[in-house]
Amino acid sequence: MISTFDNCYSLEVAPTIPLSVTDIGGCFIGCSSLRVPPVIHENILYAYDAFSACYALSGTLEVNATNLIEYADMLMDTNITEITGSISDELKVAILETKTVEEGE
Repeated sequence: MISTFDNCYSLEVAPTIPLSVTDIGGCFIGCSSLRVPPVIHENILYAYDAFSACYALSGTLEVNATNLIEYADMLMDTNITEITGSISDELKVAILETKTVEEGE
């Protein structure tokens, strides 16, 4: 896992994630000033809660992690509106759906 920046309120631009990293779960959770996300490269397998509560995060996120295993709540409380990258359209939709919690959870 990459060093986490969780609750780093002053982080506005995410650093590049090294290709050796496969787990970014919770990495940027609570970074409320984050405006520019990193590219989610092809080696990432786990991205659960990666950007939860990144309220300033909006626009497009590039995801190239075609073997992504876990991405629950990846975009919870963000304003990301589009996913680009080399993943399937179905996975793009599924990741965008992590922006909200289903009723009863």
